[in-house]
Amino acid sequence: MPYDWFAAERLALEQHRLLQAAAERRRRLGAQLQEARVRRELERTLSRAMKALPREELQALVGRTLRATG
Repeated sequence: MPYDWFAAERLALEQHRLLQAAAERRRRLGAQLQEARVRRELERTLSRAMKALPREELQALVGRTLRATG
């Protein structure tokens, strides 16, 4: 009887580990998908801004942004 209990305990621990690994993969995938959505939205917004703003204003805006970020 003790052997069966230990085997069941090991099985339960392994199942728990597998569930945790699957949850971590889902979290990572969700973060990657969110990052991709944000990147696409930023690209769309930038594209619209580039079409809407005069060239000089756009160059000044990009210059200010680059100086502010690094």
